[in-house]
Amino acid sequence: MNYFLVYGRAERQYAQETQLKHRDRFASWILPSFGDREIETLVPFDILHMRDRIVERKLSSARQSSILATLKAFLGLSRTVLKIPCMDLGEIRLRRGDLPQPAAYTSAEVDSCLNPARFTDVRLRAFSSELHRF
Repeated sequence: MNYFLVYGRAERQYAQETQLKHRDRFASWILPSFGDREIETLVPFDILHMRDRIVERKLSSARQSSILATLKAFLGLSRTVLKIPCMDLGEIRLRRGDLPQPAAYTSAEVDSCLNPARFTDVRLRAFSSELHRF
């Protein structure tokens, strides 16, 4: 883990908050799940087992994804920088469930939003926030 944190700070220039979150994910999930194992021995079923524990604890999709993203980043460092033959990163898929489904707008609604005479700050903020969700 120390290599990962040093690499994140020095090479990736992670913000201090990001480093703290990575440390927390390691302490809470990754080390308890795999701390007694060599990284070369991890297989996709091990990740599935950890995901099952995460789901049992009813963590949000965002939290699940953040834990898996930290694990992927660690495996990436191990494979590319440390040259440790370990699991392929493509075998870990981040969860995309529970994402909000954007509302569909009719042509009339889009036209009314784009009417410069009626384009208020509120509409602009609402419209831009909807565009950013895509």
